[in-house]
Amino acid sequence: MKCIYCGSEDVIYRKFHHIWECQDCGESFDPDERERMTEEINVFFSYAHDDESFENGAVVVDRLKQLIEEKSGGKIKIWLDTYSIPRNKDWRELITSGIVESDRFVGFMSRKALRDPGVCRDELGIAVGSRYGIISCVLLEGERTLNPPAEFTERQWIDLSDWKKKRDEGEAEFERFLNDAADELIGILRDPETLRFNHEVKKLKESLGISAVDEMTRIDELLKFKMTGRGWLEDRINTWLNDKNGSRVMTLYADPGAGKSLFSAHFQFANPNVIAALACDSRSEEYSQTDKITDRLAYLIALRLPDYRRQLMHILTDKNTLTKTGHDRFNTLIATPLSRVIDGERSAKLIIIDGLDEAKSGALAEFIRSYHDKLKPYIRILITARPERMLRRQLAPSAEFSCTELNLDDYAEMNDADIRQYYEENLEDLLKDRPGCDVFMNRLVEASSGIFYYAFTILPQLRESLEKGEPLESMTFPKGLNDLLLKTFLRKFGEPDASGSVEKYNAFVREPLSMVAASPYALPLKTLQKMQGWMNARLEDFLRPLETMLDLSGGFIRLFHKSFTDWLNDSKASAAFYAPQEDGIRSLAAACFKAFEQGTDEMDEYELANASRLLRSAGMKKEYEQITDSSEYTSALKKLAKAYADDRQHERAAELYLEYARIFKEKCENSGDPDQAHEAVWGNIYACDALVDMLDYLAAEVAAIAALKIAEKFAKKYPEDPNLQRELCVSYERLGDIAEARNNYYAAEGYYAKALEIGKRLAKKYPDDPKMQRDLSISYNNLGDIAKARNDYNAAEGYYTKALEISEKLAEKYPEDPQMQRDLSVSYNKLGGIAETRNDYKAVEGYYAKDLEISERLAEKYPEDPQMQRDLSFSYNNLGDIAKARNDYKAAKRYYAKALAIREKLAEKYPEDPQMQRDLSFSYNKLGGIAETRNDYKAAEGYYSKALEIGERFAEKYPDDPGMQRDLSVSYNNLGDIAKARNDYNAAEGYYSKALEIGEKLAEKYPDDSQMQRDLSVSYGRLGGIAEALNDYKAAEGYYAKALAIREKLAEKYPDDPQMQRDLSFSYNNLGNIAERRNDYKAAEGYYAKALEISEKLAEKYPEDPQMQRDLSISYNNLGDIAKARNDYKAAEGYYAKALAIREKLAEKYPEDPQMQRDLSVSYNKLGGIAETRNDYNSAEGYYAKALEIGEKLAEKYPDDPQMQRDLSVLYNNLGGIAEARNDYKAAEGYYAKALEIRERLAKMFPGVPMLKDDLAVSLFKCGTCSADGKLSSEQKAMLRSAAAIWEELYKQTGYELYAERREIAQNRLNQCSEQGGKNMEQKKPGFFAQLREEIRAYREMRMLIRMFEIMEKTDRKLTKVIEEADELIQSGETDDEE
Repeated sequence: MKCIYCGSEDVIYRKFHHIWECQDCGESFDPDERERMTEEINVFFSYAHDDESFENGAVVVDRLKQLIEEKSGGKIKIWLDTYSIPRNKDWRELITSGIVESDRFVGFMSRKALRDPGVCRDELGIAVGSRYGIISCVLLEGERTLNPPAEFTERQWIDLSDWKKKRDEGEAEFERFLNDAADELIGILRDPETLRFNHEVKKLKESLGISAVDEMTRIDELLKFKMTGRGWLEDRINTWLNDKNGSRVMTLYADPGAGKSLFSAHFQFANPNVIAALACDSRSEEYSQTDKITDRLAYLIALRLPDYRRQLMHILTDKNTLTKTGHDRFNTLIATPLSRVIDGERSAKLIIIDGLDEAKSGALAEFIRSYHDKLKPYIRILITARPERMLRRQLAPSAEFSCTELNLDDYAEMNDADIRQYYEENLEDLLKDRPGCDVFMNRLVEASSGIFYYAFTILPQLRESLEKGEPLESMTFPKGLNDLLLKTFLRKFGEPDASGSVEKYNAFVREPLSMVAASPYALPLKTLQKMQGWMNARLEDFLRPLETMLDLSGGFIRLFHKSFTDWLNDSKASAAFYAPQEDGIRSLAAACFKAFEQGTDEMDEYELANASRLLRSAGMKKEYEQITDSSEYTSALKKLAKAYADDRQHERAAELYLEYARIFKEKCENSGDPDQAHEAVWGNIYACDALVDMLDYLAAEVAAIAALKIAEKFAKKYPEDPNLQRELCVSYERLGDIAEARNNYYAAEGYYAKALEIGKRLAKKYPDDPKMQRDLSISYNNLGDIAKARNDYNAAEGYYTKALEISEKLAEKYPEDPQMQRDLSVSYNKLGGIAETRNDYKAVEGYYAKDLEISERLAEKYPEDPQMQRDLSFSYNNLGDIAKARNDYKAAKRYYAKALAIREKLAEKYPEDPQMQRDLSFSYNKLGGIAETRNDYKAAEGYYSKALEIGERFAEKYPDDPGMQRDLSVSYNNLGDIAKARNDYNAAEGYYSKALEIGEKLAEKYPDDSQMQRDLSVSYGRLGGIAEALNDYKAAEGYYAKALAIREKLAEKYPDDPQMQRDLSFSYNNLGNIAERRNDYKAAEGYYAKALEISEKLAEKYPEDPQMQRDLSISYNNLGDIAKARNDYKAAEGYYAKALAIREKLAEKYPEDPQMQRDLSVSYNKLGGIAETRNDYNSAEGYYAKALEIGEKLAEKYPDDPQMQRDLSVLYNNLGGIAEARNDYKAAEGYYAKALEIRERLAKMFPGVPMLKDDLAVSLFKCGTCSADGKLSSEQKAMLRSAAAIWEELYKQTGYELYAERREIAQNRLNQCSEQGGKNMEQKKPGFFAQLREEIRAYREMRMLIRMFEIMEKTDRKLTKVIEEADELIQSGETDDEE
């Protein structure tokens, strides 16, 4: 390979960047670059048309165009407006396209070209946004004269400011001057770096499917408005940007109309640090769909950062890159390559995302939160948005998310000052030296209410009034938009004539404006243009005077605000500009009918969807009858409705199906024709389906009842018509579906039973009709669902089996019919669910495997069918559930991840589809559950938070949907579990309380719904757990008792439901724990025995279920604890040994399950405690050592799990106790020190947890009293004082007597040290031992003292030995009787 520049062969290939580098001349190139040097280049020439000094200067531009194209042999083509804009075309759109689609931009700079606002300045702004580093400037005036703005000063330029002088020197000199200029421009345009840049950008555009035209048009619209003030805001942003220790993200919140988008547009062009700026728009898929925004951001950043650009190009060589979605796509295209960017200057780089609230699904905000800290510290993100609650919570600053918040509402004075400045600058020439200016300005600013849009709109009217010399004190400002709009229209279209009309308005504006206002939804611009028969120029004439009051985004036209519509419909307010809605409807209807007359094929989508209802609303009866009598029209309407339904545009689909049904209802009522009745019924049924998908059950019920009434009427009239009988059956099914969705199982069962009755009759009569057979299977499945919801699994299985029998026959008979195949997979799925409730995992796996086989085949065959893809996600989730139930978390995670990948795509594609979003939240919860079982609380919290975001959004949107409300409570509970696992009990209690609030409402509303009742018991149980952890046993007992009351009823009602029985055992265990903590061992034993009875039955019935076996081990341990507390060590050992036998098997079977390993460690620890009480130190040490081996592994693997760390400290203390009992004080001190180190850390991390404070005090006591000779160092005494202080604090905080007793022991030990002067324990007065022995006798009755504060904590040596010595002293008479 030779260098294409110098010919040297000393070149090196840089694989990562796909370029060659010459070691002689230093140039970089790729093998295709020489060819690119001869490729065509498109160049945009920008200059000021109305420049007074430029009339002859136009010759310069025109001649340079000719010379460059000639000298390049036509390889460089110049875009010049005088040549490139055809007559009667949209010049602004063509200019924007010309800039964006050109390879280079050359701006001819003059004072007029740089005026702000101005067309040339706008062109330069668009060029900066789309071309960045490839802008060339030609100076037609001196640099000092021009003073180019910051965004252009660092660009390449050619100084032709002396062109007039050269022209005056003669034609030959001027021509030579222009030839030299043309050669210089060609050299710049052919610059290798620029060509390489063009080539790379072109590749990126093709790979990412980017078109910058729309975005630059939007920015162009904003740049038309002059930005005034906001210097204070720029200063704050720049200060943050230049602060090396500043947050990575800044959010700027402001209300609509406050000018945040305008500020963003101007800021990005005034600040050279901006590397990308993107404005989101909910009305455009390109600017609201997360993956598309990710692609566009990646492209924009690549334009400014060469290193990132080449990394991105390398990443895109992997064909699988663009198959990624959501988090993976953002991480791959933006976060990862940006984290590797090399910038020697380390200067701040800013990414601006404007209007983030308009990005769909909230995913982009979550990506920013998740990956912001992965970027280089000097890469910052500025976000502007409306202050919406959900978004603000997503981006709220926290320990994990570094963010600076700015809210314009907090800077009202500065905002008003900016508006005042805007008025002053734009009215200065008219207000100069006029008295009363300050008062006038104050009134004007007050009327603006902080809204820049008001100021922009009213300004022309103000200037008009001031130019007329109207006194300032008599001028009034519009009160609200009504007055403002009227004055605006008067200025735009003139005063009414004597007849009260405005000719210009009436002739060209009134009708199309009323059509826009009356349209049922946004009117496509092309449709309006077609209806009016306008050319582009005429459309522009209509839009120009109204552009500040219209929203033209996305190719649609709509009024800026509803108040504009109200104003047009108010004859008093709008006066001569009155354009009532009925006029607009009539005009739209007439236009739609005109299109129909030309042929249905000539009607566009809008006309087809709205023609009949507009004609009906307009009262155009004759035309309405004509169009509805057309089979071509009704067929096209139905086809369009189905297309909307297939694309999951449920609202549009429902509207059209209901219109279709209405048309045929009118027809069949008039004619009595059953064929028309069929169409009316199915129109309502399909509308019902769409409305159910929207969770609009009320409207769905209305549609289903309408279908039922028509079907009943005609079925009675034509009893032998099987289709009418079938439609009657389907109508009942739909009503049953709605009742079931509302958890009204009684009503649902009634409807389904009626459907089944008809279905059986039809299936029997028409055994070869697949539709009749399929309807029967659906009825069986529906009744099975009701039985399952009532926990009647035997009945459910019976129904599902009947449905399966039919589905298998149909699937075999129609192997190519996707619906028949799907029905079969549904049957397998439902039966798998029944087997799962019985913990029959072998059967479950069989059913789910069959379901998966079909689902995968259908999803592959129909990749664009959302239902098929959704079914596949369910299949993966089901298999994940089974893997999780078997503690195979790795497999479970794999299945859940596959489901999530599908659901993220579907949720992204259908952001307003509640079911798709709900599915996504389920997937997040499932993966969160896997992370939680692995103690990865950070990952779990991330997943649960995403689920919560969806849950809150849709619970708010669908307040009457029990499923959405329940989902929200589940999310709160999940996040509460994470907080509890981290010992953040306040946060946990907050989440649990929110879940309880929802649970109580749902349980009250649905008293017969077992799931709602169970959920309520779970909430009570969780809050009881928090109260117990905080030692508030009274509150804990109250919550546990409420849970028990519910669970006893459910367990009695559903004796064969293992979950209900298991829940009951949990409640017994919880209440047993409270009784045990209160030393009420009799009550505790009673509760534990009841739990054991249930656990033994379940463990025997489900021997392969690890959770059932684990529950049994817990019951054995609980009863062992009671036996130990009663000093019945033999019984305790028996229970502990049974628990150990179970746990050893589980730990061996599930080596990666941290809970199973921890359980085993706990069992070893308990048996070690029994051996220690018998003075069998060898056995005790053996058990403790086994426990320690497990504990150290878990603590190392889960360093952020406080429970694992605490367990380790307990084990160190236990081994320290053994060493101390053997008089090996050095070893004991080592173990105690390790425990203390852990406990100090935990107490610091979780200062509000009493248990951890108590742990710390215990460790301080142990370290403070461990001494071979009984002497305590000053450090040890300090430890004892700290321990006593902690127990004092805990006693005051909780009132728990144990803490007071421990404090006394620590204080007594300090007092004895003081009295004895640090003598050996053997030399102390025996009265101390008698006192100590009496204390021990009392304390032995306290289980907490024995479990958590082992006997070794009360003296410096083994307690039994101390008591024996005390007895010997007493018997020898060496004691003071008084003592």
